[in-house]
Amino acid sequence: MKTNSFIWQLMGDLIEEDPLDISFFYEHSMDLIKDAAIEKNIYFDNQNFGKDKFNSYTIEHFNNKEKRNLYVFCSALTDEEIFNYLDYVWSHKFGENLNKNILSKEIQFLKDKGIIL
Repeated sequence: MKTNSFIWQLMGDLIEEDPLDISFFYEHSMDLIKDAAIEKNIYFDNQNFGKDKFNSYTIEHFNNKEKRNLYVFCSALTDEEIFNYLDYVWSHKFGENLNKNILSKEIQFLKDKGIIL
């Protein structure tokens, strides 16, 4: 499993690589956060969520960016470390601190579009 400090380092490297290309930073950081959540065995079954050592998610499950984002947003609601990673990325991308209200709106927006995990 990637360590907390390793993920922070990777995200820091991404922003330093090209500080003006926030979209590049956002997309790659979201993939890092998704991978961290998968490694933590965070899963969602309809409306239920939790941690399970028999996680069925794979990296390929999230080829769709909206599905990946939904997974990251839901994971951030259930795991403080994932939330902190996402808050860092969110503040760079959108210039505001992340909170549960924003996450809930983003999750609902994706669900309304028919995105499911």
